[in-house]
Amino acid sequence: MKQKKLCAIFSISTQNGRFSDFLYYIISDLQKVFTTIIVVVPNNVSEYDCKKLKQEKCFIKENISGYDVDRWKNIISELNQNGQINELDGITILNDSFYGPFETFEKVFSYMECKNLDFWGLTVHGKMPLEIFDKKGILHFIQTYFVNFGTQLIHSKKFIEFWEKLPEFNCYNDTQEKFEYIMTNFFEKLGYKWSVYSDTRDWESIDIEKYMSFLLLAPYDMVKIKRLPIASRYAFKLPMEVIQNYNYGNQISDLIQYLIKIRYPINLIMKDLIFQQNIYELNTKLNMNYILIEKKFNISMRKNNAAIFIYLYYKDQINENIRYLKNIPRVMDVYFFTDTEEKKKEIEKFLHVYRIKCKTKVIIVCSRGREWAALLIEGKQLVLKYKYFCFLHDKKGHSFEYPTVGSSFKTLLWENVIYSRGYINRVIEYFEKNNHIGLLVPPVIKHGTYFRFYNNFWTTCYDETITWAKRLKLETKYISEVYTPISIGSVFWARSEALKDLFQYNFERKDFPEEPMPIDGTVNHVFERIIPYVAQNQGFYTAIIMTKKFAEVDWNICSNMLRKTMSASQKNKNLVFSSFEEYVRELT
Repeated sequence: MKQKKLCAIFSISTQNGRFSDFLYYIISDLQKVFTTIIVVVPNNVSEYDCKKLKQEKCFIKENISGYDVDRWKNIISELNQNGQINELDGITILNDSFYGPFETFEKVFSYMECKNLDFWGLTVHGKMPLEIFDKKGILHFIQTYFVNFGTQLIHSKKFIEFWEKLPEFNCYNDTQEKFEYIMTNFFEKLGYKWSVYSDTRDWESIDIEKYMSFLLLAPYDMVKIKRLPIASRYAFKLPMEVIQNYNYGNQISDLIQYLIKIRYPINLIMKDLIFQQNIYELNTKLNMNYILIEKKFNISMRKNNAAIFIYLYYKDQINENIRYLKNIPRVMDVYFFTDTEEKKKEIEKFLHVYRIKCKTKVIIVCSRGREWAALLIEGKQLVLKYKYFCFLHDKKGHSFEYPTVGSSFKTLLWENVIYSRGYINRVIEYFEKNNHIGLLVPPVIKHGTYFRFYNNFWTTCYDETITWAKRLKLETKYISEVYTPISIGSVFWARSEALKDLFQYNFERKDFPEEPMPIDGTVNHVFERIIPYVAQNQGFYTAIIMTKKFAEVDWNICSNMLRKTMSASQKNKNLVFSSFEEYVRELT
């Protein structure tokens, strides 16, 4: 492809002052096709990125304000004024609204070149029920995040006139109505031929009221079936209630798995996404809820790189809690925290009774702050010796609920993190194979009196969480009261590096509540909610893990709750809906 003089005009919106790594992956692939790559940015490029772009032999154009179309227009005008456009065989305009490529652009260009087109893109936009479409006679148009213009077109007067006559754009909708919607139609009427690489016109409904964006709402199908070499970044940002109108919510997670299979460096996407959305959103859209099937052996367990830390406060629960340790691989170290010599002896007695073979140590600590104070003060240096660690503590129900509610909550927490040796092997293996995962937590409780908080587990802790996030120097824009916490119960598996911000803080006992422990609103209750955001601040995701046994029960409970909720609400004759999104809208 290099024998042709091709120019790419790449409009990039900088994020947090630095370019994401996925951009350099795109640029490195563009180099296989283009003789000139002009990178256009609205702000000053960081010194690091400026140096790296020059190493990639890119030309940098800074401080060009406006939208993508403004930047493309500016560069095309400049190329025309200095006569360079006459020396080119083609110009491609593109922006940073996509991930990829999943197959090289060189292959895409070779394929499209055989079609003898004047201009082409990657995807086509179908006709929508908009008045502007009828007025302009628009049926379909190329989506302008990636458009190639061939030799004959870029050397025509009409090409330059089109860009010169573009109006001033006051808002994003302007760029759509006065540029993207009309560009294809404008050149087509002049007799220029066009097409797209991944054509979805055969997928469209004959009813324009049923228009949908396959690029946004079927990203996996587009890549797998239509061989689209990119995925829209906006597809990862759509609300789940919108997504569920069009599919089962599997498209993003299926796409991720497919990209892993074809060996695209998936961390480029994961690293970019983690700093854009609330962790609840990310967990939901990526379907990061994993049913771990037991595995008998895992070579990583030989490395002795994981430990378990357990805080035991209630003497009458020591027996049943120590029994769980029979599930732990003997290569793991286990540390206990408790607050009296009497409880320490009780722990040691049952370690002997159950013949626990792990290396164990019992540490007496002050009871103030209970499990979190013990972990963050006495356990601080111990935790950092290990690559991974599990944290557990005992638990009793509140006096205002049935005794079984509290005990079943503890069972939910413990069994979904240390169910068996084979299950723990799978936990460690999961960490080893997914280096973007920093935290693995059990599912959020929904039974008994906890059901009232299922939609919003912030309870009284949101403001205090924000306060502590600032003390820990976390990015608070990710923490939103709109999204319920996904970690409740202070029982979890973690990659030690992911909670570094928490362990680097110099905690003192006075930071924690005195006995008797309040039932809500303390720093302890803050920390059980904040840990996914601590991990996110370090660039790590939080996933939910559960046993097969729990998943079977939980699916049944959730299905039953949904049916009962719909049954109750349908008694309101004024409530009319056909989809979940409409159902929620009608209720509110």
